Amino acid sequence: TGYSQYLYNVSLKSLLLTNPGELLGDPSYGCEMLNCLFDVKTNNNINELKGLILKAINKYIPEIIVNEIKIYANDNNNKYKITINYTLKPNDDSVTFELIV
Repeated sequence: TGYSQYLYNVSLKSLLLTNPGELLGDPSYGCEMLNCLFDVKTNNNINELKGLILKAINKYIPEIIVNEIKIYANDNNNKYKITINYTLKPNDDSVTFELIV
């Protein structure tokens, strides 16, 4: 449903914008994505970033299946546009999540 999609999108945003060590109850919670923001934008770095995102999602939000992660880099202002297409396991709804960091 739309509300559950909203909740998973909020969970994704929280996970991706949290650095490991910031959450007191679970110091490994988060994604090291923000540490990569100012790295040189290469295909290798973008693939590494996709791996970090997928690892965090698989560990902390196992209720979703990631179908595709697209990352668009903007070197002019050190931003990434991250698009994650995923499927909710219980009902097979396909959802697209976008985040600009």
